[in-house]
Amino acid sequence: MVAQVQDADNSTKPKKRIGNWQAVFLFGIIALPMVLALLIYKTGVGMPGSTINEGIMLTPAKQVDVFARADTEGQSLLASGKKWRLLIPYNANCDEACLNKLYVTRQVHIRLGEKARRVERVMVSLDAMTPTLEKLLLEHPRLRVMPVDSVVYSNWLASSSLPENSNILQHYFLVDEDGFAMMAYNAEHDGNQLLKDIKRVLKFTNEE
Repeated sequence: MVAQVQDADNSTKPKKRIGNWQAVFLFGIIALPMVLALLIYKTGVGMPGSTINEGIMLTPAKQVDVFARADTEGQSLLASGKKWRLLIPYNANCDEACLNKLYVTRQVHIRLGEKARRVERVMVSLDAMTPTLEKLLLEHPRLRVMPVDSVVYSNWLASSSLPENSNILQHYFLVDEDGFAMMAYNAEHDGNQLLKDIKRVLKFTNEE
């Protein structure tokens, strides 16, 4: 009887090993595409020449913590939690086209409805606080302000995949939940295009 029990135990060991390998294989099938997609997204290697995105894809995505250290409350960019963010540069030379970016992003944020809590607007302020800026912020009460050294920001912009002659105020950026700027927008992009991109990324990322 003991021998029969031992034989039975021995016969189940190969089955367990096969089962373990099957589990590893299935996990690999599921995980590999995700890992490859993440590598392509972060590095830009293998990125297709044309995409369905409305914005300008940055290749590779650019981490923004090199300049976005702390807002006016002393909080880091990611301190407010897992959110997608719109980074809009501003300085004293911000003209009507520049100010329109603030208006467009505000209206898009409103149009997101209940999904708006997953998105945050952040002004990259390249100048000291002025009465003009204080007045502007009254029109945008949900806008975070991130003071940034203009030279540091210019260097960051120059190291991106955007054209070298890009004006410091020309583009604003869609930043993912990990703090990587992945798409840029300018005056040629309207609110509907921005809204389409944001809805797409929200659809394909988990809500916490």
